[in-house]
Amino acid sequence: MSDFEQSSDSTYVIDAENPAETARLLEQDRLVTRSMRSLFPVGIDVSAVKNVIDIACGPGKWACDVAFENPEAEVMGVDISETMIRYALSLARSQRLDNVRFQVMDATKPLDFSADSFDFVNARCIYGLMPRAVWPLFLQECLRVTRPGGFAHLAESEWSITNSLACERLGELVKQALFRAGLSFPPDGKNLGITTRLSRLLREAGCQNIRKSVSVLDFSAGEEANNAYSKNLLVAYELVQPFLIKMGVAGQDELDELLWQMQQDVLHDDFDGLIYILRAWGQKPS
Repeated sequence: MSDFEQSSDSTYVIDAENPAETARLLEQDRLVTRSMRSLFPVGIDVSAVKNVIDIACGPGKWACDVAFENPEAEVMGVDISETMIRYALSLARSQRLDNVRFQVMDATKPLDFSADSFDFVNARCIYGLMPRAVWPLFLQECLRVTRPGGFAHLAESEWSITNSLACERLGELVKQALFRAGLSFPPDGKNLGITTRLSRLLREAGCQNIRKSVSVLDFSAGEEANNAYSKNLLVAYELVQPFLIKMGVAGQDELDELLWQMQQDVLHDDFDGLIYILRAWGQKPS
């Protein structure tokens, strides 16, 4: 598959070719990495990681960060979006990184790599594109391309928790829409349910020595991430509106009113907001 061969059947709930989504994902990546405090899970011998793949890499920030901090490693990023891959290639060139490559590829389909190709397989924040029924097949592919003794690593979050009624209502609408689209796990659509499944998915795919760690991104008023993550969330709600309307969970008038009210709420001195991020990783048997 060539660098710019584009797939037309993306399951992503936001238009991945929208430049605003590229910018949003770059900022989200920065905030998530900062909250987790490291690119790799604590305890992994990074010096032994020579070949890395970031699946559904978006605009490529994590892959470029890994390539920059580990110049001896070879890093690959894949994403279904041509726009994202073009940006990732530009980002790598701007940093003069010659140890990272990017390729258009659909993560919901078999990966176009040989078995046992990578020491570390990474996928972060992909619940918005991975159908519930595809997760087991996706993890089987992750393990297939992982070398014996290598790691498969996932990082996902449940939806944010705030004291804003408008923000909470928007979150409910997104969760309902994801449930109707087959992109979440619970039987009632009241949460995403992905964090409770990560260990099971890794184990059923064949991973061993599974470990987990939790981090918190606090974007309450007065916190360092308040302005950046609140804006990021607002942009996400703006961009996801066509999906919400398509799935029949809300109309444009309701969404306009909720977004306006949320914009006011996040500016209050008493605004509270948290998001929990779970990373889970396991090894392919030697």
